[in-house]
Amino acid sequence: MERVGCRRGRRDALVFGGGGGRLTAALAAHFPAVTGVDISLPMLEQARTLLTGNERCRFVHSNSPT
Repeated sequence: MERVGCRRGRRDALVFGGGGGRLTAALAAHFPAVTGVDISLPMLEQARTLLTGNERCRFVHSNSPT
């Protein structure tokens, strides 16, 4: 993970524009908690379905450009 800019010892990961959850799922293998943020409610529902039961992942809807 360090070769892609993720230093060891970090506790949580944040994914902006995580869409269907594939990146969130991949990061969950390396972080104890991962939050995926997306503008699309249908994509967030897809991610929640994909990762049902994965306690490390959570998803948040945001339609704010900031």
